[in-house]
Amino acid sequence: MYFFQGCHTTHFSVKLFEDLAALRTLELDQISKSTTSFEMSEDVLMPLARLEKFSLTRSSNIELPQRLLCSLPHLQVLNLSSNGIPTLRREETCVAQQLLIVDLSKNQLSSIEQFLRGIPAIRQISIAHNQIVNFDSSSATPFLQQLDAEYNRISELKSLPDTVVHVNLAGNLLKTIPNAVTVLPNLVALNVSRNTIEAWNSSILMSPELEMLDASFNNLDTLPSEWLQKCEKRLAHLHLDHNQIEQIPVGVLLNSTNLQTWTKTGKVDMRFYQMPSLVLLKRSQYLPSQSRGMEYKAIECRQD
Repeated sequence: MYFFQGCHTTHFSVKLFEDLAALRTLELDQISKSTTSFEMSEDVLMPLARLEKFSLTRSSNIELPQRLLCSLPHLQVLNLSSNGIPTLRREETCVAQQLLIVDLSKNQLSSIEQFLRGIPAIRQISIAHNQIVNFDSSSATPFLQQLDAEYNRISELKSLPDTVVHVNLAGNLLKTIPNAVTVLPNLVALNVSRNTIEAWNSSILMSPELEMLDASFNNLDTLPSEWLQKCEKRLAHLHLDHNQIEQIPVGVLLNSTNLQTWTKTGKVDMRFYQMPSLVLLKRSQYLPSQSRGMEYKAIECRQD
């Protein structure tokens, strides 16, 4: 692995990577300042045909080649987060057949469909903290499993592939859970917190596999029974804090024998329920596991 940080340069020498044909991981962090731009040319990347992970983060005014993926045919992980990128396009003849994970979070993107279209193997996408209004990935990413789209401007989703198991739509403009999400047959975890979702127009969540549902910080005045019809016995974690719920309807949660945690605010009447495994908690936070054991090689930054 090669790790560049704080170079504050405008470009790399074309010959920088010419002796690193076997390199598998390249991470670039804080390459440019807010007052300058950084151009990553296709020629610089050409020697890195075996690269599997490419990360360019926390840099300003980034210019990326549209043929980026042509230069990196074996790429599996692409991280372009925290760069303030306003647009991202790729030449559609450049297809990274092995690309599995894409992190485009914390940019200024309003659309990513063109960039994703025709990259068949993607399993995980993060577009969190952007300005995306619409997202349609069913045809662009037919094997998608995890979608992190929190803190955008999404009010509706057109479609998602049936392979999706984790969805994070926290902090958007949702008034209901999108139909594209409710029909997912294998959904395991759903986060729709910090929206303006109301209970009156709720649809059935079709997945019998749903284990975690976070609907906190919304406008719910009750727990919609439709949400639990298919998954009541499977549901393990339910988050409803910071809503307007005063009482759970009789019968709802009655068969939730697997329910382990429930976060809530205020006094909710639970007199009808005897679930010894249930633990009432304050709001919990799930953090991704951190990778360990990776060896880094620091590079002295130079500008030719």
